[in-house]
Amino acid sequence: MRRLLRDLTIVIFFGLVAVAATWPLAARLRTAVPDLGDPLLNSWILDWDCYALTHAPLTIYNAPIFHPSIYPLAYTENLIGVAIAVLPFYVARFNGIALHGIALLIGYALSCYGGFVLARTVTQRAVPSIIAGIVYGFVPYKLAHLQHVQIIWAAAPPLALAAVIAYRRQPSLLRAIAIGACVIFAALTNVYFFLFTNAAIAMSFALIAIAEKRDRRFWSRLVIAAVLTGIVLLPFLAPYASVARQYRMHSWERGAARRVGDCG
Repeated sequence: MRRLLRDLTIVIFFGLVAVAATWPLAARLRTAVPDLGDPLLNSWILDWDCYALTHAPLTIYNAPIFHPSIYPLAYTENLIGVAIAVLPFYVARFNGIALHGIALLIGYALSCYGGFVLARTVTQRAVPSIIAGIVYGFVPYKLAHLQHVQIIWAAAPPLALAAVIAYRRQPSLLRAIAIGACVIFAALTNVYFFLFTNAAIAMSFALIAIAEKRDRRFWSRLVIAAVLTGIVLLPFLAPYASVARQYRMHSWERGAARRVGDCG
């Protein structure tokens, strides 16, 4: 309980730093956005997510746009994890713009906390870890992407790496599940970070497999956690696969390569 209260205090401190770093955003939550592009889209997504979560959560991907297309929310970031965080403010009748501003502040604070947890896991020292958290949370790249709330929510990758380190030091099923929880967190906040997080976890365990001798239980716990994680994520990721198949969506690089091949 003492450690929980200490970490909560640190998160609040990071939140205050976020308010100062983004001022006057906190004073103009209901009207201020970084620009008139993605912030307005993300404000609408958050407002829709919150509405769906409180009325018909099973239809959340059937957003009321692009009728009669299927799963239009899967055309972009779902932001469901971000919406869950701001849901109390939606219930309190904050508008979509305010939800977006609050999400930015929470995202900065949690990103700082993710960096802090990873640094503390490595160093076992509080003050350097707090500094590391601030550096990670407010690196210039994130300040340059203030209009992309999904990029600000970057807590999952460092938390996942911290969970991997903790599992390596003291393997247990609970710690393996914690790694999976970080993967789920990434998938519900930023699909790109979900891919990056999975890649980082895979490379970390590949290095462990090469450098250390581990028994079967070490790996079996990870398999169990991976299966559980996949079951939880299936309803959230399946709409993306369905949309890609239905509308033949693919990455720009793949499309460019296909066009070059067609020309050849």
